[in-house]
Amino acid sequence: MYCPARKINAGGALCINRRPLRILSFGGKIMTKFTSKDLEVLSGLLMGEGMACKKARMYSKTLTDAALAECMGKIADCHEQRFQSLLSILEGK
Repeated sequence: MYCPARKINAGGALCINRRPLRILSFGGKIMTKFTSKDLEVLSGLLMGEGMACKKARMYSKTLTDAALAECMGKIADCHEQRFQSLLSILEGK
C-alpha cells in the first residue's frame, strides 16, 4: 500500500518513507514487526523531534517577548507529543 508524502495515510496508518508501518493487533494488544530500515527511520524521527523540542523549550525560556515565549512553549509541547507518540509505537503500546 503506497502512502503519500504525509506521515498519516488516508486509512489512518502511520507511514515512514511513504510506506505504512506493519502494525498488527491481536486481542487489543499491538504487535509490531519492524525492519532494520524502519527502526533506523524511527530513530532519526525520534532524534529530530527530541532536538526540536529541546530547542523550542530553550527558546521559550530565553525569549523576552511573552507572546513569543508562549508560542515557542506550545511548539515545544507539540514536538514532545510527537516524540511520545513515536516512542509508544516503538515500544508497541
